[in-house]
Amino acid sequence: MALYESTSFSPTEVQILDVTCRAIARYGARKINLTEIAELAGVSRTTLYRHFASKEDLLLAVADYEMEYYEAVFITELAGFHGLERLEQSLQILADFDRPALAGLVPHEPAFVLDQLPHSLRTMAATLVPVLLENAEDLGLDVDTVHALADLTVRTALSHLLIEATKEGQLLWELRHITGVDRLPAS
Repeated sequence: MALYESTSFSPTEVQILDVTCRAIARYGARKINLTEIAELAGVSRTTLYRHFASKEDLLLAVADYEMEYYEAVFITELAGFHGLERLEQSLQILADFDRPALAGLVPHEPAFVLDQLPHSLRTMAATLVPVLLENAEDLGLDVDTVHALADLTVRTALSHLLIEATKEGQLLWELRHITGVDRLPAS
């Protein structure tokens, strides 16, 4: 069963990527192999190799798939929210976005994760910019500051992939503080 309906990947690729995400979360990236992934996905090795020529290609696709999934969650979960509520919800999504496949890659493929972080940063910051712009006046921000703030906010969230928080709710507290939401009067 697919995590969501992808627009960038074929149904067969989604099937393979879903299985790969679960395998990475469970065993780590080093312990998976393409033959096992093909078997778990219910496709032939030839089919898998037609879509992903190597394990590296598959891992790159997993990173893209995870970011596409993030964007889909972001859009879906913000529906119906406006103004500061929309910003609060955005920060909550960012804080709650726990993707086991990405987290599973950190201890086993740290160089790969570090290589992927700039792409993740750009993707995630781009989703946050419009929400910050919508609230720029309340937050006392100009356009240039909004882009820098989106970048900083996402960098903080991504750092929690690498270094686990020491307290429950710490990431959301940090994101609210960085953006200045915690200093606004409650509505």
